[in-house]
Amino acid sequence: MSLDYAEFMQLLSVAGLSSASSTTKRDGIPTSTVSTTLNADQKIKQIVIPALGPVGRFDLEVLWGFSSDSNTKTIKITDDATGIVLLQSTGFAASQSLRSLTSVSNQNNQKAQVAASSSTVSAFGTGTALLNLALDFTVARTINIIGNITNAASTVTCADYKLSILNP
Repeated sequence: MSLDYAEFMQLLSVAGLSSASSTTKRDGIPTSTVSTTLNADQKIKQIVIPALGPVGRFDLEVLWGFSSDSNTKTIKITDDATGIVLLQSTGFAASQSLRSLTSVSNQNNQKAQVAASSSTVSAFGTGTALLNLALDFTVARTINIIGNITNAASTVTCADYKLSILNP
């Protein structure tokens, strides 16, 4: 007999061996553009991540839009309280859209996490070394979605996002 993942998790739950919970959140389509402040980070959206257990995890998928011009644009995802950068990438002169995925996982400790590299953005987050973080997830945290433009004619847009939380 073989079980798929959902059947396995249901069996664990029935046996009282798991209290895993997961949540996916969207609050409508949070369209906002950054085109007013040049060469400065501008918060497009703020998202609250609830307190996470020792092995909790969140995935933040953002659909970005860009004006099609030759000007440099920068995107970032940061922790609001500390300013720690979870994702950053610059360029997008010829790009008009991008989907980024930021994953942060507690490492058997609510104050120690591992995350994908903040220095590159590509399909499913390939890049250089992992980030080792020390964020306090015993409390809720606010995450910023940020855009930065170098020309008033340029725009960076958060067209949509999806927050998934696994909090066993």
